[in-house]
This record gives sequence, structure tokens and C-alpha cells, in this order.
Amino acid sequence: MFSVSVAKVRKTITLDTDLVEALGDDDAALSFTINTILRYEVDRRQRSRALSDLLGRLEAEREPVEEKQVVEFRRMLR
Repeated sequence: MFSVSVAKVRKTITLDTDLVEALGDDDAALSFTINTILRYEVDRRQRSRALSDLLGRLEAEREPVEEKQVVEFRRMLR
């Protein structure tokens, strides 16, 4: 799924009590879960930027991109 990085940075975050209770008291597991969620979000944002860049280039080279094409590109980037 995601590569595991050895280098870590310590940060303090505030979480909702119900989330911490649901995930349990294991700090290592909580840290892993948060890292996994953040990696997914970073990847999602990179895919979204790539899609925007691609659509911008297509519009500059050709004509405005149809919504049908946008949907297809989004599907391909998942």
C-alpha cells in the first residue's frame, strides 16, 4: 500500500475523544493509523493536482474538456 519511512517528526495533535476511544490506547497503532490516513490524503491531493494539470494542458492544446472526459480521467486516477 504505502512505503514506510524511517524518519519521523513528532507533532502534537488534538483528537476527538470518541475517535481515540474507538482506536484504542495503543499509541503506536494510533500513530500508524494517522500516518496511513494522511498518506492517503496526500496521495489523493497529488492525483487531484495531476488531473487539474492534465485538464489544463488538454484545454490549452485543444478545446474545453467535456464533463464526461473529466469523469473518465478521475476514474483512471483512482
